Amino acid sequence: AELVVAELAAASRRISDRYAAIYERLQQASSSAEEVSAMQAFLESCEKQLQQLQAAIDHELFGRLELLSDVQHTLEDEVVSGVYTTAAWPVRLQQAADGAERQLEEDRMTFQQQLRDDQDTLNAELEAWEVDIRALAKLGDISKTEENAAHVAQLQAKLDDGKARAALYNSREELFEWGITEYPQLGELNRRLEVHLNLWTTAVSFQRSFPVWMDGPFLELSPEQVDNDVATWWRQLYKMGKALVGLEGPLQVVAHVKLKLEEFKAHLPLIHAMLNPGMRERHWRRVKDEAGRSVQPNEMSTLHSLIAQQVGDHLAIIQEASETASKEHSLEKALDRMLGEWKPVPFDCVEYRDTGTHILRGLDEIQSLFDDHIVKTQAMRGSPFVKPFEIRMREWEVKLMSMQ
Repeated sequence: AELVVAELAAASRRISDRYAAIYERLQQASSSAEEVSAMQAFLESCEKQLQQLQAAIDHELFGRLELLSDVQHTLEDEVVSGVYTTAAWPVRLQQAADGAERQLEEDRMTFQQQLRDDQDTLNAELEAWEVDIRALAKLGDISKTEENAAHVAQLQAKLDDGKARAALYNSREELFEWGITEYPQLGELNRRLEVHLNLWTTAVSFQRSFPVWMDGPFLELSPEQVDNDVATWWRQLYKMGKALVGLEGPLQVVAHVKLKLEEFKAHLPLIHAMLNPGMRERHWRRVKDEAGRSVQPNEMSTLHSLIAQQVGDHLAIIQEASETASKEHSLEKALDRMLGEWKPVPFDCVEYRDTGTHILRGLDEIQSLFDDHIVKTQAMRGSPFVKPFEIRMREWEVKLMSMQ
């Protein structure tokens, strides 16, 4: 009997806890259309749970009470109180469910009206954004590039937010089983804004980069990056010029930046020649001898200062030295690469019989590398541009031959 009493008390607590959890969920207020839908789904799922709990009360509680009554076992007041408190849950929970149903209907109506209001607000904002985008046709003051770029970026952020809100509203329409509202104006505004966004993004990027190119440390410039930026922005501006036909303000910006880029393009050969990574002191000495003065840049040099010093007058001399430097640098890198290829190669030495000496085994890969490097080295030795490191190249060739 005591075992049955313990099982009865445990079952009562377990069933009561499950009822309490459902009751607590039914008391939660809905703060959005999604929570209304979730509450609806929960209410629908409750019916099966309540049937299971009612069966548990009938079987696990009243079944055990009947068994204990048959053996005339007296229960403590605490156990009896717990059992009948649990048995009262179905009525209490039904009242909570009815209240939740009523609250759910009120919430549904509230959030449906909120959805209509939100959609009206979005439609009104779309009209305002259209006016703002139409006004972009008048923006052409290059002195306000930063301000205009920020304004266009803000418009794009608003459209992105509008797109997200439209998707949210559509999902809520599905929750309420309404028809899906289309927002074609959003796509059209995005399409019309795109060219303005590209224009002012390009303009502000150029405006920020140009002072760095002209007045920043010359030795810190990356010729490849500068060249890529100039080419990319010029191509974009060319396309924008066609897309913005009839819009006087933006076309003025296109023309201004294109002109600046065209003017700057004239300096690219000088930048590439002087910032060639293969240029060494010997090349700069050669340039100095031929030009009659030193034009080698230092830490204080800027492109603006080099132009002011008329370094470009000696461009042909600098380019010739730079071309030579490139070819020499290529050979030197090839030599360094060959040296580096030997570092991971394993030399497996084993004892040869009982002679006390060791021999190499697994020579196929090593022999292949020797053959390849000897051919490359001999070909490089024949280049007229190997002279600056000819001694190093000859020593490497001798080493390869002797080791082979």
